[in-house]
Amino acid sequence: MQKPIKLQHLYKYLKSAKINKRSFRKPNAMKNDYFYSNPYTIYMIMKKLLYLCLVLTGCSLQTPDIRESTSLEGEWKFRIDSLDVGISEQWYTDMFDQTVTLPGSMTDNGMGDDVTLATRWTGNIVDRSWFTDEKYYRYRQPDNLKIPFWLKPEKHYTGAAWYQKEVIISEKWDGKRVILHLERCHWESRVFINNREAGSRNSLAVPHVYDITSLLDKGKNRISIRIDNRMVIPVGVNSHSVSDHTQTNWNGIVGRIRLETRHPVFIKNLQIYPDIQSNSARVMIALNNQSEVPFEGILELQATSFNTEKTHSAATLKKTISVSGAGQVVEVEYSLGKEAMRWSEFSPALYRMEARVKDPDGELIDHKAEDFGLRQFRANGTRFEVNGHPLFLRGTLECCIFPLTGYPPVDQASWEYVMNRCKEHGLNHIRFHSWCPPEAAFAAADNMGIYLQIECSSWANQGTSLGDGSPIDRFIYDEGDRILESYGNHPSFCMMAYGNEPGGKNQNKYLGELLDYWKSKDNRRVYTSGAGWPILPGNEFHNSPQPRIQQWGEGLGSIINASAPQTRNDYRDIISQYDVPVVSHEIGQWCVYPDFKEMDKYTGVLKPTNFEIFKETLEENHMGDQAEDFLMASGKLQALCYKAEIEAALRTPGFAGFQLLQLHDFPGQGTALVGILDPFFNSKGYISPEEFRAFCNQTVPLARMEKRIFKSSETFQAEIELAHFGEAPLLNKSVKCEIKDTSGEVMKVVRFTSKEIPVDNNTSLGMVEFKLNGMTEAGKLTLTVSISDTPFSNAWDFWVYPDILESDPGEVFITNKLDNAAKSVLAEGGSVLLLSYGDIREDKGGQVEIGFSTIFWNTAWTRGQAPHTLGILCNPDHPLLQEFPTEYHSNWQWWDPVTHSQAMILDDLPGNLKPLIQPIDTWFENRRLGLAFEARAGNGKIMVCSIDLHSGMEERPVSRQLLHSILQYMNSTDFNPEVEIGPEQVSEMLY
Repeated sequence: MQKPIKLQHLYKYLKSAKINKRSFRKPNAMKNDYFYSNPYTIYMIMKKLLYLCLVLTGCSLQTPDIRESTSLEGEWKFRIDSLDVGISEQWYTDMFDQTVTLPGSMTDNGMGDDVTLATRWTGNIVDRSWFTDEKYYRYRQPDNLKIPFWLKPEKHYTGAAWYQKEVIISEKWDGKRVILHLERCHWESRVFINNREAGSRNSLAVPHVYDITSLLDKGKNRISIRIDNRMVIPVGVNSHSVSDHTQTNWNGIVGRIRLETRHPVFIKNLQIYPDIQSNSARVMIALNNQSEVPFEGILELQATSFNTEKTHSAATLKKTISVSGAGQVVEVEYSLGKEAMRWSEFSPALYRMEARVKDPDGELIDHKAEDFGLRQFRANGTRFEVNGHPLFLRGTLECCIFPLTGYPPVDQASWEYVMNRCKEHGLNHIRFHSWCPPEAAFAAADNMGIYLQIECSSWANQGTSLGDGSPIDRFIYDEGDRILESYGNHPSFCMMAYGNEPGGKNQNKYLGELLDYWKSKDNRRVYTSGAGWPILPGNEFHNSPQPRIQQWGEGLGSIINASAPQTRNDYRDIISQYDVPVVSHEIGQWCVYPDFKEMDKYTGVLKPTNFEIFKETLEENHMGDQAEDFLMASGKLQALCYKAEIEAALRTPGFAGFQLLQLHDFPGQGTALVGILDPFFNSKGYISPEEFRAFCNQTVPLARMEKRIFKSSETFQAEIELAHFGEAPLLNKSVKCEIKDTSGEVMKVVRFTSKEIPVDNNTSLGMVEFKLNGMTEAGKLTLTVSISDTPFSNAWDFWVYPDILESDPGEVFITNKLDNAAKSVLAEGGSVLLLSYGDIREDKGGQVEIGFSTIFWNTAWTRGQAPHTLGILCNPDHPLLQEFPTEYHSNWQWWDPVTHSQAMILDDLPGNLKPLIQPIDTWFENRRLGLAFEARAGNGKIMVCSIDLHSGMEERPVSRQLLHSILQYMNSTDFNPEVEIGPEQVSEMLY
C-alpha cells in the first residue's frame, strides 16, 4: 500500500519544484482565462493553499534548512599506518578491521603505543636527567615508568593513521554541492572518496573543508581519511598547537564531522567590518556559482541582536546580484541605525547577520549567518581603546591545557566555564600562546566580553626559524588568512601575532612584511610581530617581557628578591620609550608546591606521574605529612608575588596591560606550577576569587609606600591613588583609608572625597600619614582602602618594630662555631645558639640559593635559576616565635631574614626532626631544609639557626626582633627539644 503524502513534504516539493513563470508564453486569451489556465499560476495557488493547510493543521511553518547536513559522528573503521605505506599501497581501497569513535583521538580510543624510554616526544626536554640520573632509575622501568617533565599519556603515537566510514548519499541531494566538514583535525588530513583523492589540508586552526561533489556515487560511498600528526610544517616542536608539553601531540578529529549541502549558487564567505562612527557595517559577501549558467537574483541582509535584554532588528537590505563562476565578491554598506548597540567587556551586545540568496522568483536558495559586534578596538598612543573608551588589559595565557582529553574542547559550555573563571578573578583578556582555539572559544568570548589575542599556531624558535625560506614562511601567511576568514567577524578577536618568541636572523624583515599584509587586509583588530619580540616599527602594539618583576636568567636580581619591600615601583621608564601600547609578556611565573589532592582528578587520557614522583620522594624524605602545609604556605607567598606584580603594572602611567603566565598551572616544561588555579581551573584553597580581585579588577585602589618595615620612631606614609578602567567615571565617591592591628582595632581613619574619578590610572587621592610612636611592641598593621558604594577594596600589610631592643642572652651560649667551648657547654647541660650563617657546606645546603620570592617557572626548566625554594613554613604559635609577629607562611617581614640566610639540608638527621623555620624546597629535590632547628645534643640543648643574626642588626629591625624572640624562647622552660642528635652531626654540616 502506498504511504500517504504528508502536507509538509508536498509543500516542500512544490517549493523546490523547478517551475519558472518566464518559461510560459503570455496567452492571447482574456486575463481571467490566463489566471486560471497558466501552470505557474496553478502552482502558486497550490503552494498557498498548502501553506494555509499547514497553518490550520498546526504543522511547522519553519522554512526547511537550505543547507542540509548529515552527521558522520560515531563509529569509524581504523588502521594505524606506522610505516607510512598506506598511500603507496592504496589502503583507501580496502575495508579496515579496527573501529574507533569520532570525534576523538587515538588516545581516547586506546590506540597507539605504550610510553617507553624510546618514545619520540614532540617538544624539547631541557632537563634530561630522567634519562640518566640514578634517582630516576626506578621510574625508567617498564612496570613503573613515570615521567617528571609533563603529564604522561595513556598511549602515544606520532605518524599516519586512517579513518574510514561508509555513508549513504540521499537522492534528494542530487544537483547540490556536497561538502565534507572536519573540525579540529590534528594534523594534516588527506581525503579519499570512493578510491579517488579529494585533496589535503594542513591547518591547525580552522576546520578542514572538502567539496567532494564530483567524487560521490549514488547510494553507498566510502570516505577514507588519513591523519598525520608528524611535524608536517616546522612550526616549532614547543608550539602549543602541536606539543606534548600541554595538549599532547594527538592524532584524530575532535570536532564536528559532517556532510553539508549547498545550492550550486551559494555564499562562500561573509565578512563584516563594523563602523562605530556611522553605526553601520561594510559587508563583503563572497559568492560562488558552480553551475554552468550565469545566475541573477536577490541578496538580502538583515542583522538582529540576540544576546541582550533589548532586541534590535535593523532594516532588511536587498540587492540585485549577478553571479558567474567562483570567487565573486559583493560589497554593501549596511546601516544598523541609531538604536544600534555596541560590543565591549561591559556590554557585549552581539548581532547575527543573516545573508540570503534568492532566485528571481523570491525562492530562497542559500543562506549564511555570521555573528558580529559593533565595536572598534584600536591603539591611541600607548593605550588601547574600545569604541573610543580607554581600557586596560588584565590577561592570562591559555596554552592548550586540557588534562582529561589532551586536546581543546569544541563546545561553547566548556569555554564559558574557563572564561567565567577568568572573569571571577578580575581578568578581561586571554592570550592563546602559539595556537588558535576553535569556534566555540570565540563564541564564548563574544558573549562574555573577553578580549582575545590569537596566534598562528607557531613558536618558531627551537629547531625552526622565520624568514629563511622554510615552508613555515608560507604556512604563517596561509594560516593567518584562514584564521581571519574563519574567525575575523568575532568582536572578541581583538589582537593578533604570528606566534611566540620567534627565531631567525631574517625574522624582522619577514614579520615586518607580514604586518603590512595583515593591516592592509583586515583593520578589525591590532597586530604585532610576535609575542615577546621583536619590537618593530610596524607593530601596532608590543608584547614585551621588559615590564615585569623577574626575567629568565635573572634569579636573585629580581625586584622582589633584591630590593627591600615597597609598593612604589612601576615601569614608566620602559613605557615612555614607546608610542604604541605595550602589553607585558608572560609576567608572574611564580610557583607553588604541588597539590597532591589534584591527582584524583586525572580520570582521562593523561596521568600525573610527575606528581607521583614528587609525592613519593617527599614521603621518603619524612615530609609526606607536610604536603598540604607546603601547598598552603607556598601558595600564600605566590599570591603575594602576583599581587606585587599586578599592582606594579596598574601603577604604571600609560601602560596598556599585562598577560599572566598564568592563572592556572602549566603541566609541561618540567611541570610549571605557576597558577593559583589547578589545570582544571579549580581553586587550590589559599586565595579566593574575591581576594584576587582586590588587586586585579577594573577598579583597584593602590598605595605607594616607600617601605613596609618601620621603626616605632617613624611615621608611616602612603600615597593613595586609583586605577579605574570601568565603564564610566566614578562620580561623588568617598574613599576610606583605615589602619588596623591584628585584633581588628582601628588605629587611624582618613577619608578622601572626589567629585569625579576618571577612567585612567595614577589618579591621586591623597596621603595617609600615621605616627608610630605609640607602638611599643613589634606588630603587624594593615592599611585598607575602600571606595564607598562599590565592591572595590584593597589592603597592604606593614610592620612596626621598637627602635631599641635589648636582647639578653641570659643562660644561652651564642657562637658561630661548634668548637670545644660550645661542646663543653653542651656536655655540662647548657644551651647553645649556633649561628651557622656563612659556614654551611655546599653539599649540606650551601648550594641551595634561597630568596624571598617563590620559584620562577621551575628549577628543572630554568637550569636551576634561583631561588630554589618556595618560601618558608613555620608555626606562629610555637614559643620560638612568641615575640616575632608572623603567620605560618612568608610575608613581607620575612624578606630581611630570608635574604640574609643559608638553607641547611637536614636529610641526614633523624626523620622526626622538624625544622622550626623551614624553607620549602623545589619539588624536584624535596630536601628537608631548615633555617632553624632544635635538638638535644649530649647533655645539653642546641638551637641551630642559619640566618645572619649578627651583621648590621641596628639597621635590620626584623632580624633583630627574631633574635630577641629566639633568645626569649631558649631562656624559657618551653625550650625542651624532643629529638636527640650528636654534636658531630651538626659539625658535619659546617666548614
